[in-house]
Amino acid sequence: MVLFETRDCNQRLIAGRHGESDGESMAASVAGANVEVLNHQVPDSPAKEVVVPSMTRDRFCRERNLRPAIMKIDVEGAEVNALKGAREVLTGSRPTILCEIHPKQMANCGSSLEELHAYLESVGYLVEPIDPPNPMGIFHGLVTARA
Repeated sequence: MVLFETRDCNQRLIAGRHGESDGESMAASVAGANVEVLNHQVPDSPAKEVVVPSMTRDRFCRERNLRPAIMKIDVEGAEVNALKGAREVLTGSRPTILCEIHPKQMANCGSSLEELHAYLESVGYLVEPIDPPNPMGIFHGLVTARA
């Protein structure tokens, strides 16, 4: 089994698309509207935009000849974007995924729980909640390939 962390990415953001990220998915995920839902502390100054190189999980795995059997996703509402960047991995390796799902924060990232279910169905996956939603609606899902 191969495990890797973000630091293995040479300072790259694993994102829904390859190239230079202006923070499209991640900025929405950590933007004020999303952060305030998760943490009611208000920062003293506005957020600063940071441009970083990004690559999809598909490209990351392809370049390293990785075929993950298990993935963990915790992206504060950007679940759909993260999974769209892993389409080849999902349809090829068919990993099992443990995913923290943020239905309310998904709207800040331009998606929804319905879109997550539709996308997963389109690549042959189902998501099963493994705990009840917390007061903010966040829950953990076990995402598995359909037989």
